[in-house]
Amino acid sequence: MIAAAGEARAVRGLARPPYFSLALASSAALAYEILLTRLFAIIQWHHFAYLVISLALLGYGLSGTVLAFARARLIGRVERSYPACLALFALAMPLCYLLAQSVSVHPEAILWRPLLMWKLSLVYLCLAVPFFFVALAVAILLARYRVLAGSVYAADLAGAGLGSIAVILALFWLLPEHVLWALSSVGAIAALTALAELQHRNFPTLLLIALVLALPLLIPAEHLRLKLSPYKALSQTLAVSGAELLQTRSSPQGLISVVANSVVPFRHAPGLSLNSRTGPPEQMGVFTDGEAFTPVNQWPDTRRDAAWLDASTQALPYHLLDPESILITDAGGGTEVLRALLVGRDTIQPRKVDALESNPQLAKLVLQDYAAFAGDLYARPGVRIFNREPREFLAAHSTSYDLITLPPPGGPGGTGGLSALTENYRFTREAFSEYLDHIHEAGFLVVTSWVQLPPRDTLKVLATAVAALAEAGVGEPSARLILVRGWQTATLLVKGSDISAEDRRRTAEFCRQRGFDLVFYPGMQAEEANRFNRLPRAAFHEAAVALAGSAASEFAARYKFSITPATDDRPYFFQFFRWRSLGEFVSLRERGGLGLLESGLVILLATLLQALVFAFLLVLLPLMIMERADREKELPWRGRVFAYFSLLGLAFMFIEIAFIQKFLQLLQHPVYSVTVVLGGFLVFAGIGSAMSASVQSRFRRHALHGVIAGIVLLGLIYLAVLPGLHMALAGAALPWRMAVALGLVAPLAFLMGMPFPLGIMRLSEAAERAVPWAWAINGSASVVSAVLAMVVAMHWGFSMVVLWALAMYMLCVSVAPRPGLGVAVGGGR
Repeated sequence: MIAAAGEARAVRGLARPPYFSLALASSAALAYEILLTRLFAIIQWHHFAYLVISLALLGYGLSGTVLAFARARLIGRVERSYPACLALFALAMPLCYLLAQSVSVHPEAILWRPLLMWKLSLVYLCLAVPFFFVALAVAILLARYRVLAGSVYAADLAGAGLGSIAVILALFWLLPEHVLWALSSVGAIAALTALAELQHRNFPTLLLIALVLALPLLIPAEHLRLKLSPYKALSQTLAVSGAELLQTRSSPQGLISVVANSVVPFRHAPGLSLNSRTGPPEQMGVFTDGEAFTPVNQWPDTRRDAAWLDASTQALPYHLLDPESILITDAGGGTEVLRALLVGRDTIQPRKVDALESNPQLAKLVLQDYAAFAGDLYARPGVRIFNREPREFLAAHSTSYDLITLPPPGGPGGTGGLSALTENYRFTREAFSEYLDHIHEAGFLVVTSWVQLPPRDTLKVLATAVAALAEAGVGEPSARLILVRGWQTATLLVKGSDISAEDRRRTAEFCRQRGFDLVFYPGMQAEEANRFNRLPRAAFHEAAVALAGSAASEFAARYKFSITPATDDRPYFFQFFRWRSLGEFVSLRERGGLGLLESGLVILLATLLQALVFAFLLVLLPLMIMERADREKELPWRGRVFAYFSLLGLAFMFIEIAFIQKFLQLLQHPVYSVTVVLGGFLVFAGIGSAMSASVQSRFRRHALHGVIAGIVLLGLIYLAVLPGLHMALAGAALPWRMAVALGLVAPLAFLMGMPFPLGIMRLSEAAERAVPWAWAINGSASVVSAVLAMVVAMHWGFSMVVLWALAMYMLCVSVAPRPGLGVAVGGGR
């Protein structure tokens, strides 16, 4: 009877929770979160956006703290507080983003100016504000409708899942800044819907809604434009005299900008020999998200105009054989396609060239918009263009090629630093194995990298090729390798059979004519290295000999940088940092030593520290102070609530992040993986949450144990079967792969949606104060977990992230609040 009376008091005065407005607001919130990843990928870098989003979740934790302090006012007047929170959320989305964009912060400068961290902190706090208001709205409903926590949480998660899908679709038609205003309007509509659902007229809230809808008219247009970091390649290019922005196109895969300059023309020819007497033709520059430069070349009028294509390290394979079939990955603006058509062949018969470009917007520029300028490059006889990822394409085709080419990853001048956090599944050991499976016996895999000092990228490419050859059963991998370098690029050739004496002779002649340096080929003598682009010592040759020989493991272990091959489970090719080298690099800071640090990793760790500090100061410390001021009341639920809901927050985010990456191998593009996996997790977790009350009533004390057991069992099964499943389905059509991914996500997500409401329902009326606590702690753990998962993945792989998550779920069973917790003093300790 007491419990029944408590439940009646929890919902008195309101027939049902405002589900529709909650789902609409949660949809806008998750869409805003994904949109921020696009906005900050454009104005900063994609991983910086990822970290900003993880700290923006601080708003969820802070909302629980505020609710704990103002519980009576907010919960007791839900018909006023809830719509007001949604209106403030709608208003904060554009205003806080504009404020954050106005703060001049450049993460790459933090290495030598650590005090700039306060600006980064200001950006994080600005972006946390919208999430704070929408999370406070959700927390108010959870506390008011505690006995209906499952259905409230379900509406929240289901709305968020639909929002993740909607924003991806919106980005195909609208520029990112326009999507921002659309989401603000959705938030305002959610507030209006809340007023209707609660049958309440609140004139201050109506005024806020009107202000939200009028904002685009009140803010000057120049403030609405994206402000790119001055360190971005596009910003620097547009600052050059004569630069003209011709066109901008948006999609979830990137914001494409086309730039021309008739005063200071583009001259992009990576690895061009210093002996070359000709340079590239007129070019237009294409940038993706303000970076990732690729040129569109004017079609040459004569053979002489195309001579520059034969004067780079990438031209070497065309001097070792006359390839009939060529696969070009990351075709971009088409330079490698141009090289394949025009270098080393004087006959009229065209080569067969398959060009892969995963971004259809970029391919369309060359195929349609600038086809006349590029000489109809992608429509030339023998040329086929595919909007596919390399591994997806190869899995779907049994074709073998004479050449498979991989262009240099990243940008000129090095790919370390901020790129350390960039996942790259094209440069893993498993990827190289797939490439080698698709070359003819006399063919070559051609991989070009940027020359860095001390050597990093080139050595990691070589180590990856050696590992892939060894995995394929090649007894002496060094017998199939050729490596040459110029002043800017190095090109590795991996042959389908042993390198011949004629291959060695032609390679030496190619390098002598163009002033390139021999780095490695079977039987090469040390005195042949380091002749033209001279270094104090033949560092590249010495390292290549070690990595291609029996001393590879010993050399890699003692090298100052991590050159261990990346894998599909740990796909961070650009992560070269070793902790033991930190002291040496810092001691050399006056001589540029800090430039050797992976700044992306440093910022990641700084963000993790910042997340912990903010979570403690803004969430946990206020709650602890509140408890001290209320010492006369026993709080038996405190320890268990803290442990249970913090573990849930960590575990849920760990699995979500890990499986987004795991399914990326199946779906082959981040856009599809985020849409299917994130949307599926949230929608099916919402369904599971809605079913949690039925599960609790049927199984009572054993409900949580059964749910956790199911999560752990499914997680272990997925870790075992996903790699093989990816291989089996890689050649299937995308809709089928998406359906399989969603089908696999559904049961796991369904179960993962239950532990949170099951924990809430275990709290009695006497422990009402525990609901804000639970919400705050869960949000704080999410803040930390998003960054912590990245740290774990970079060092031990995503499988370890999943195993950590499953271990935390198992711990939840032992620390979960006991049914009716709060009735008996001391029951939660």
